[in-house]
Amino acid sequence: MSPGILVEEILLLILGNLKVDSHTLAAAARTCWSLHGPAVCILWNRLSNLVPLIKLLPADAWETIKEHGSQMNQPPRVYIINLTRAPTAPQDWLAFEKYASLVRYLGYTVESEEPILLRYELEHISLATWQLLASCRRTSLLPFLQIVEWPSFPIRNRVATFPYLRLLLGPQLRHVTLTVAYIGEENLQFILEALRSTCPGLGSITVWIGNSQSISRTSPHRLPAQLSLHLAMFRHIKVISCLDVHFTVRDVLQLSLLPRLETLSISMSDSDTDPSALESTQSSPPVRIFASLKSLSIHRCQMQCYARLASAPVGFPMVEKLGLHTDVESQPGLVQPLFASIASKCSPNTLTDIVIRDSYTGTNWRTSRNIAISPRNLRHLFVFSNLRSLDINAPTWLTEYNDDVLIDMASAWPMLRYLYLNTSLLASIADISPISLDADQPLSRDAHYTATERLHA
Repeated sequence: MSPGILVEEILLLILGNLKVDSHTLAAAARTCWSLHGPAVCILWNRLSNLVPLIKLLPADAWETIKEHGSQMNQPPRVYIINLTRAPTAPQDWLAFEKYASLVRYLGYTVESEEPILLRYELEHISLATWQLLASCRRTSLLPFLQIVEWPSFPIRNRVATFPYLRLLLGPQLRHVTLTVAYIGEENLQFILEALRSTCPGLGSITVWIGNSQSISRTSPHRLPAQLSLHLAMFRHIKVISCLDVHFTVRDVLQLSLLPRLETLSISMSDSDTDPSALESTQSSPPVRIFASLKSLSIHRCQMQCYARLASAPVGFPMVEKLGLHTDVESQPGLVQPLFASIASKCSPNTLTDIVIRDSYTGTNWRTSRNIAISPRNLRHLFVFSNLRSLDINAPTWLTEYNDDVLIDMASAWPMLRYLYLNTSLLASIADISPISLDADQPLSRDAHYTATERLHA
């Protein structure tokens, strides 16, 4: 074997390209001892479920049950992995523990466009098996697990097996993804408390609702309130993503208690209609500061809801990237221009990227002056002297600007590298494509061309 291949960094790079092809990676592990160790580490680094590990228990401790379709000559639709006895002897766990220590990721996020489905990825672990594992083990099954998506794929009786996620938790866990539809709303509090007490280094939480039928119909806003209350107790959390959980303004304010939160991606709803909620956002309580937040992305948010957040006692002094994804179905009830609200909540020295999307697909133009892309409104953003990217794609918003305001942009934003302002619908400059500015040629007041000629160049 070439000496260059034996360099660890080169070897890991080569084998890393095989991680989506388990068959080839396993063959490489059997080639020679030089490849065996690195290949095995990559092979076991990521699993879809625990089936390969359970099959490392003694042969008399487990069995595979085939469930056929309606016709007996059809291939098996489901394989069920079932423990036939409790593996209580220490030697029963030797092979399991050896390879379990290599697992860092448990989940089913597809890495390739054409994933190769192995048979174990179609095998389910029975509820009885989870119960036996819980009775035999008092420590984590995967002691060095760093990322988990739960429920893992595939899994039967998702709600019933959810509590057994505790068998996977440990101090090395850094990111967890939970799907409430497969967990059950009633179990969410249990697992969040377990995560907080067992995983002190947890830095990222992603929560999906999934099937909305699993959420309480009598109190549809109970889940966001419950979730924000528990998330606010994770003092070391840095990333929260809840894109289909509709938080209220009051829920968002609760998250300001997190001193290390750096990234927040959420959806919002304008449902704070009870007196206590109105009081919390309209009186003069202490200002809530997101002291460490660098990236804020708000999705599926009605403009009225953003207006409530803008009027709330909250500040985002460290935010560098701001994303607002809305659907202006009716004329927004903003009391001040949208850009003025952004300027009042973010620091002039830190905000560098602004992305605004309006997914409204109707034919009626939004004529509200407070959301218009106009010289009067754009000037509110001139306070952000370090702005590098301004990307606004809201086809139905009134859009009008001219060379004068573009030249003022060049003066206000000397570091600007990308600009998109509904250019396909300009009232004053027609048919201009998005401006993509080269690092060596920033939009500058000293340019030899007029702003319009520079954009066409």
